[in-house]
Amino acid sequence: MVNAALKKITPLLVLAVMLAGCQSHEGPAEKAGKKIDNAASQVKKDVGNATDKAGKKIEDAGNSIKNN
Repeated sequence: MVNAALKKITPLLVLAVMLAGCQSHEGPAEKAGKKIDNAASQVKKDVGNATDKAGKKIEDAGNSIKNN
């Protein structure tokens, strides 16, 4: 009786131990990678805004030349 119960419970215990060992903990490399990704995204956004502003100024200058 006890032997049959152990046969049923043992795979569940093994699975629980395996899942506990698979928990994800971020190390320093992962944290640094996320910071680099965030910085790159911010630079991309800032460059996009700067090029939009420059394009608008060039367009305004072109319109000013056409109108004069």
